[in-house]
Amino acid sequence: MRCSKLMKPVTRLLLSSAFMAAITSGLLLSMDLASACEKGHNHSAKLESETRSSKLKQLSVASAWSPETLPHMKNGAVYLKLSNLTAKPADIISVSSQNFKMAHIHRTSVKDGMTTMQSVDQLTVPSGKTAEFKPGGLHIMLMGAKQIHKAGETIPLTFKLADGTEINFEAKVMKASNMHKTHDHSKMH
Repeated sequence: MRCSKLMKPVTRLLLSSAFMAAITSGLLLSMDLASACEKGHNHSAKLESETRSSKLKQLSVASAWSPETLPHMKNGAVYLKLSNLTAKPADIISVSSQNFKMAHIHRTSVKDGMTTMQSVDQLTVPSGKTAEFKPGGLHIMLMGAKQIHKAGETIPLTFKLADGTEINFEAKVMKASNMHKTHDHSKMH
């Protein structure tokens, strides 16, 4: 029997807990922002100006942001763009944050009508390409918050590459309810 078949009940339990955490913390509200961007609205200029960028040997993190967490929530997520302008692939093997007990790269996918999250052990960003971490797709899952993260604050993070290089960057915490109010597309079809 394959491991994935054994893990389905566990994945469903973890997913339902993560899904409820996402609803409560406003992560699903942030999907409206991603959806609006896909429909042609340009929201990147504001995010670019509000987010610190880290560059190391032409590997850069830009537009890093995280929805604000509520007092009772211990989990969160970070979205960003990771560009590799080097001549060789960049292999991200881990992510960490001093503000959380654990951080992992995850990928959300839908298969047969079921939404799942899978941990990504190594993310390879090919030379000249950008990996986009966005709601409903690739993201950094933050678990075990050591403090409440309010809008306007930043979350320090570190990517570790297979060659031992570390990339330090910060994600701007944004109020999910404000993003939802300013990006209301509920009347659009």
